[in-house]
Amino acid sequence: MKQRILNNWPILMVATVMGFSFYAMSFALRTSEVPKVADDLSYEMPRPQTEGVEYDLSGRIVVRDIRSIEKKKKSRASGEMTGEAVKTKEDPKKAQAEAKKKEEEEKKKTAEAKKKKEEAAKKAKAEQKKKADQIAAQQKATAEAAEKERLAQLKTTHSSDLHEAPAVQQAPAPVAALDTSPTSNPAAAANETPKLSVAQWRALLFGQATVKNANEFLVAYKRGEIDANSFYQISEELLQDAVADRQKMALYILKQDPSVRTFTLLVANYQEKTPEPLKTQVYEVIKSYGEATHFPVLSKVLFSTDSRVLQMATQLLTQTVAKQNQQPQNVSGRDLRGPGSAPIPSNQFQALLPALRRLVTSENSQIAQQAQALIESIESLKKPPTAA
Repeated sequence: MKQRILNNWPILMVATVMGFSFYAMSFALRTSEVPKVADDLSYEMPRPQTEGVEYDLSGRIVVRDIRSIEKKKKSRASGEMTGEAVKTKEDPKKAQAEAKKKEEEEKKKTAEAKKKKEEAAKKAKAEQKKKADQIAAQQKATAEAAEKERLAQLKTTHSSDLHEAPAVQQAPAPVAALDTSPTSNPAAAANETPKLSVAQWRALLFGQATVKNANEFLVAYKRGEIDANSFYQISEELLQDAVADRQKMALYILKQDPSVRTFTLLVANYQEKTPEPLKTQVYEVIKSYGEATHFPVLSKVLFSTDSRVLQMATQLLTQTVAKQNQQPQNVSGRDLRGPGSAPIPSNQFQALLPALRRLVTSENSQIAQQAQALIESIESLKKPPTAA
């Protein structure tokens, strides 16, 4: 046995050394630490520091501008991010030339806009002058016909006592002296006239208070060239003006437009604070609604919700019914009334009964009592006797 060991000692020695070596290596691996990554490790792709001259496909030299991250940040802060900015910095003369060119173009555009504005203003002024000339020419052309119409109206005026209640034909009489300009009527003013805006109508009527202008204003309203709100607003402004001629023109305009809105406007301006002369003229126009020709409008007025309007309407109707009962007749049935004092047919009063019956249930006791009294008076009216 000993002899065998002695013969194999080199092999044993080698095995021993190898085993010791493996043990030492495993121990070293267990006790060794993982190396740390350097803090200044850069992940940037390495770039060549020097480059040769390069050309693009068109044969031009390629100029490279390689910047680091820090340099790019500084470029952003200084406003040198684009090649155009760098180029402008490198070529200030060209930048100044371009800025000057842009400034000249802006001046040119401003001058053209100013020129166009001046031309438009001149054109508008010329059109306005043309319209004024047309109005003046029409006033001159219709003067003679208007004067004939006024004389014809004066011939039809009656002076009987029964005419104390103002008739429709008598309305222009107190307004005929607006000024020395010739008067006219809406029919004569219906010729073709240039259209005016609301502001132009207001300026014209306040500047020239003539019946001719009032008639043209009425024609424009009937044609729809002026809306209702503007028409009544201008009329009320004229009525409330301190100048007497403007007040008379307003009354003339409203007299030619019998309507519920006109009646309401007149009642609103018939108050204690209204100057006495104007108040008297306003009431003269209001009283015309008590005539048979205005019964259709008066029947609509009776449906109003304004207590002052209803009181005035029932008062006018009461006066009309009372005058109807006072018409003189002899025993034989012969009509003793003077010319122009024909009685109102009873059927026209009957048409007012539906509106009056509605007022009987009004919460206003005074209006309800007046309505009930009117119903009884109308039902007791006798039909006018027929000629034998």
